Amino acid sequence: GAGNYVQSLATALQDYPPQLCVAGPRRLALCGSDSSLLASSTPRTSFDSDRQLLFTKKLAAQFVDNLTVDNAMFTILSKSFRGQTNKKEVWYGTDYRVDPISETILSKWRNPDG
Repeated sequence: GAGNYVQSLATALQDYPPQLCVAGPRRLALCGSDSSLLASSTPRTSFDSDRQLLFTKKLAAQFVDNLTVDNAMFTILSKSFRGQTNKKEVWYGTDYRVDPISETILSKWRNPDG
């Protein structure tokens, strides 16, 4: 929730400059303690070694492989849902509703060509 996110930002501020407190912990290929990477907010455009490039490609491939219909969260926002909610968010009091997605729709998403 929001508390965990704030805590992660506070922790990141101890290790990264303010301009990188959000992206710093999540930047790819920050192996080791290369402070020059952390001192700059410039996006990374190259790698220092083939090992670093291969490591980053492997991490990116693992990340993409884990993006599946079955472990995704879908959020639909619209004022047209007003009055059709059954829950209230704790911190902000936002009304919302959680509905399962039908197996027919999930199956179509899993096999879009089939």
